[in-house]
Parts: sequence; structure tokens; C-alpha cells
Amino acid sequence: ETLALIDAYRERWYALRRGYLRTTNWDAVATIINNRFSDASIPKISAQCRHKMEKLRQRYRAEKQRSLSYPNPAGRFISSCFFFDYMDAMENRTNPPSVKT
Repeated sequence: ETLALIDAYRERWYALRRGYLRTTNWDAVATIINNRFSDASIPKISAQCRHKMEKLRQRYRAEKQRSLSYPNPAGRFISSCFFFDYMDAMENRTNPPSVKT
């Protein structure tokens, strides 16, 4: 669900030229998540999606700061946060890594 949330958010965020999402945008993100995971016992609401993305972005920014102060000798930072690469791809407008099942 988190990867689907990142994808839905990225789509809206880019459409707004990386601007702030308003309530109607968050409602659309929640609808995308609920449609994709219709078998979930409790549907997600827009506030839940917004709070989850805020936490993911906070974690991403903290990890990014940490990466700048402790660079990997090989030149690539390895984060303990599972979603770091997906968030980094979103911030840098690159393709996200493929999801391994």
C-alpha cells in the first residue's frame, strides 16, 4: 500500500508542478489507494494518506541529510529506510526502482 501511495502522490504532485496538494487532491489519492486495494478491511481516508506521506517525506529528508554527512566510500548511500530509493526517485524525477516480489 505504501508504494501505491507514493505512486499516487507522485502523480498528483507532478501534475501540480510539485506544489501543495489540496483536500480534493488527497481525496483523489485516497480513492486510488482504495480502488487498488478494494479487499482491504478498512478503506483509507485522505487524512491518513496525507499523514503517511508527511511521515515518509520527513524520514526521507532526515535520511538524505544523513547521507550527506556520511557518504559511502563507493559513492552510493545505502539507507536503512526501505522506501528511501522510491522517495529519492520522486524528488529527483527519475524512474523508481523496480519492485521485487
